[in-house]
Amino acid sequence: DYNEMADRLERGRRSFDKVADKAETARERAARKKAALEKEKERRALFDKHDLDKDGKLSREEVIAFSKSEHGFDVPEAVLSKIMSVLEPVAYERFHPLHQKVAIAKFEAQARVKRAEEEERKRVLAERRQAVQGILDEADALVVSAEDGISKGEAEAKPLSREREMPADEMKQVAASAQTLISKAFEDLKTVHEKLTKVEADCAANPELRDFEKRDVPRLYHRQDRAQRRAEYVADTLERALERAERQARAEIDQKYTESVIAIHKQMAADGKTSEQVFNDVAGDSDSISCEKFAAFVKGVPDFKLAENQTQRLFEHVAEEGADLSKDRFLDIIRLYYKCVKSTVCSEELRIKSKTVRRLDVGEILEALAAPATEEGAGVQRVRCQAWEDNATGWVTICGNQGTPFLVQHGNFLSMGPKKPAAPAKMEESLAPAADAAEEGKSQETDAAPPATEEQPTKTDAEEPAEAAVGDSGDVTPAPVAKESSGADASEEAPDAAAEGGEDKGGAAPAE
Repeated sequence: DYNEMADRLERGRRSFDKVADKAETARERAARKKAALEKEKERRALFDKHDLDKDGKLSREEVIAFSKSEHGFDVPEAVLSKIMSVLEPVAYERFHPLHQKVAIAKFEAQARVKRAEEEERKRVLAERRQAVQGILDEADALVVSAEDGISKGEAEAKPLSREREMPADEMKQVAASAQTLISKAFEDLKTVHEKLTKVEADCAANPELRDFEKRDVPRLYHRQDRAQRRAEYVADTLERALERAERQARAEIDQKYTESVIAIHKQMAADGKTSEQVFNDVAGDSDSISCEKFAAFVKGVPDFKLAENQTQRLFEHVAEEGADLSKDRFLDIIRLYYKCVKSTVCSEELRIKSKTVRRLDVGEILEALAAPATEEGAGVQRVRCQAWEDNATGWVTICGNQGTPFLVQHGNFLSMGPKKPAAPAKMEESLAPAADAAEEGKSQETDAAPPATEEQPTKTDAEEPAEAAVGDSGDVTPAPVAKESSGADASEEAPDAAAEGGEDKGGAAPAE
């Protein structure tokens, strides 16, 4: 009985479930039908709303109004014609297909707009990428150009960095040529930096360009920085070379100036003219010498060569702020100074055997009053000078006949310093006897000197002039201060000459 009851209960439950399902299905069907009826009612109301002429169908104008009102879409004329060709006359039965076709046309139009926008975006992005790539290509080309220019500049500046001896004008020409290359490289590198900065800004504004910022920009920045350091090194080398060239140019033109003064003095001696007479010859009727007159004058000086580009520079070197040379200035610039580098004596006449003015100490400065002349007896060059210290005037031997220098050229300008204080008269009087005794002792010692041996070759007649003794170096040395007569001069020159020698250990030749 229990099993039968259970079976009956199960069958009843299944029957109930079926009835419940049918009821639910009926309710859903009724709901859908209701919704459909309501939708149909709404659609009918919508149709009636847009059927303005109430003829039971929609005209083209009514279709256009319906599309704009319900879909917010202006139906293109082509699409409208296509729709009307399929649905016309658009009665209520065709109102729903009209609704669908207008919606589809709107979707297609929106899709076309989106596709166009996407294509435009891609086009703009491609153009931007192309523009950025173009900027990077330009920057790369500029870096290559800068590196090439720097390499050429390094090659041209190489002789300058080695401190190789070369004329100042050539140094300036080489440096200027290399400087042009380096300046162009600096400009290229500056432009590269500007272009890379622009690329960075474009990449920051557009994330789709960030790959350039991560890949190409760092690479170019590295090359630009390396080229910049190379260019700066070459520029420093050229700057030092130009400074050295300027110093050398000044030294060269100063050397030319000294050579010109020596040549002018030589010509003055040959012509027997004074400095003032030379000025009058050059200036003519004028009271000053222009650059043109100066150039013509120096070109006519014998034994003096001057390049074309050095004439103007020499004039500017000696002129005052570019002005013409006045008489005082001309007389100043043709002064010639000597410096005593080995103690010697100053004589009254060109002849070595002449009265001595006084002894010259090492370091004394002398102004040349005439061009050097040859002393025929000894065959040495002597020059008439005036000592700056006490204005003592006389003839001084420039160089002995064995090459020992007594005077060296000391430029054309003199820095004035305080004079040495003169010794008191009483002190000079007290020192005079001692000096005389010393001189006599030296004379006796020299007279007692042994004759020359094979190791000490005797001097020739040309090496034994009167009023002079031959020292160790074999140079003719002027005598010390004389007392009164030439005989006394002869007896006192030998010890001084022997004292001034000291090189070849040869025996002193006896004085006349």
